[in-house]
Amino acid sequence: MRKLVTNYLLLFAVMFTAAADVSAQTTNTRQLVAPQFAVGWVGTPGKVGSNQYMSDFQAMANSFAAGKPVPISFQKSDGSPMVVDILWSNGTRETNVSKSQLLSPKAKTSGGGTLMACTSCGSSAQQSGVILFQSPFTWDTTGYDYNDDIGIAVTYRLLDWQGNELSSAGVDIKPPISKFSVPTIITSKIDTGFAVFNPNSTTVGLILNLFDTYRASGDPATPLASVLVALKANQQVALFFSSTFPGLKPDAKGNLTTDGHVEVTADQAVSVTALKCFFTANGGFVFAGIPIIPLR
Repeated sequence: MRKLVTNYLLLFAVMFTAAADVSAQTTNTRQLVAPQFAVGWVGTPGKVGSNQYMSDFQAMANSFAAGKPVPISFQKSDGSPMVVDILWSNGTRETNVSKSQLLSPKAKTSGGGTLMACTSCGSSAQQSGVILFQSPFTWDTTGYDYNDDIGIAVTYRLLDWQGNELSSAGVDIKPPISKFSVPTIITSKIDTGFAVFNPNSTTVGLILNLFDTYRASGDPATPLASVLVALKANQQVALFFSSTFPGLKPDAKGNLTTDGHVEVTADQAVSVTALKCFFTANGGFVFAGIPIIPLR
């Protein structure tokens, strides 16, 4: 059950990245990226015991960008186009699209839609991928701050077969970061993990060091385990730490018990979102986003 649930939960990590080429007197655009969004069904749609994934997104525009269309595109984890259905907040439904446009609202208001289904997932009823939002605002360094055009928020939801919400998580937009820490708890009922997206044009190397504050022996300042992860350009990966680090040993009752943090160092800045999962007695689960701690 843990393996099955883990495969499902990899779809829910949420992260965002903002990047731009800054050059004085040069017009640029900004792209916001939401990796690991989840959409579709696990099991038969509408059948008892099945679950549905939906992804809500909203845009908020500042006055100088208000009312301009925001180009949106969707892609699978391998970079190929993902075809989806979108239920817009005004009630209209757009089907079988891999590219669309979000009309950003007036200043101080927000608008958006919900990704309802993945119509290009083939034999897999559910899928995770990347949403690419292209800012409609062009700027130069003599005018406006490029971070001050539009903001995008995405909320990922897990529903039961009748459409009742079971769990949800969302994360504010964060800039790419090259060194950070993830607060980590691993027990028989709790797991911690993260999703990472590489916005760069070359492969990124990440070193993951697991520290256990309350380890039974040894120096807590010395990593309990270490892993090297290579992430290709414009690719994403989602990992749960209980299965990421080799050599983790269970306690006397057979349960993994770790309370500490995972320190991550990347040779280029990446975008990241962390997730904590709580397993319930009936074999279900709920999840929540947890903060990333920047390090120098």
